[in-house]
Amino acid sequence: FMSFLGFSQTETNNWYFGNNAGMDFGNGEVAILENGSMQTPAGCSSISDNDGNLLFYTNGQTVWNSNHQIMQNGQDLGADITGVQTSIIIPKPNDPSTYYIFYAREITVSRHVYLLAGIFYSEVKFNTQFPLGYITENKNIRIGEVPASSRLAAILHPETDTYRVVCVTKPDPVPFYDIPEGEYIFRIFNVTETGVNLTPIKRVIDQSLGKIGALKISPDVNFVALAVNDKSKIYFYNFDNETVNFTPYFTLPTVPAFGLTLFPYGI
Repeated sequence: FMSFLGFSQTETNNWYFGNNAGMDFGNGEVAILENGSMQTPAGCSSISDNDGNLLFYTNGQTVWNSNHQIMQNGQDLGADITGVQTSIIIPKPNDPSTYYIFYAREITVSRHVYLLAGIFYSEVKFNTQFPLGYITENKNIRIGEVPASSRLAAILHPETDTYRVVCVTKPDPVPFYDIPEGEYIFRIFNVTETGVNLTPIKRVIDQSLGKIGALKISPDVNFVALAVNDKSKIYFYNFDNETVNFTPYFTLPTVPAFGLTLFPYGI
C-alpha cells in the first residue's frame, strides 16, 4: 500500500497511510503514529529528510506537510486515489530543497480540475519563506500522454546519480491502430540534478496485463515484479539498470494455489 525508494534508510522512517494511521521506524523499533491527517483507501507515499524527520506525505490528490496541514497549493493533484500505487515521491539529486511527486491517471476526469489520463508530476519546494514546503507552478504537469495503470516504482542509478521512475502505460497511439485491452509498456522517466527528463525510455511488455496489481523493483535492482490481479499471475523480469532493459524471467501463476483462487494485488 506504500510506494518508497531504496535510496537510504532515513528518508523512509515515517509512513503515513489509511485512515490517519502511521508508523515510525526511526529508533529501530516500530512506533505507532496516530497524528496523520490523511484518509485514503489505497496507495500513498511519505518522505522524510536525511535525519529522518517527516517532510510530507500524499495520496496523489492532496499533500500534507510535517505539521499534518495541507501544504501550500497542495490540493487538486490528479492521481487516482483508489489505485494500488497512486503516487511516488522522488528527491531531486543534489538539491535537498526540491522533490517531485509522480502520479498516474487511468481515465479522464472532471472534478475541480479537468485532467486527461496519463502520467503527471508536481514539484515541491522548501525555502525560508515556505519552510513546510509548497507546490510550485509546476503542478499537474502531464508527461505521459496516454492512459496509465496505477503502477509506479523507482530506483537510483548511482553512477549517474539519476532516479529512474518506472511507469506502466498504454503504448503511444498509432493512427488506425486499436490498442488491445491488455497491451501496456514500461515508460521510464529519468530524474537528474537538472530536473525531470521529459523524454521517456519505452520498453515493450510482452505479456497481457490488467489494470490492477503492484509493480516492485528488488532492493538489489536485478529483478522487477508485476502483479496482474485479473489474470492471477505475477510476472518477474530481470532488470538491467545500465541499459534499462527488462527480460522476462519467470511467471508465477496463482490459480490454483493451495486449493484457493488467489488474485495478486501487492508485491
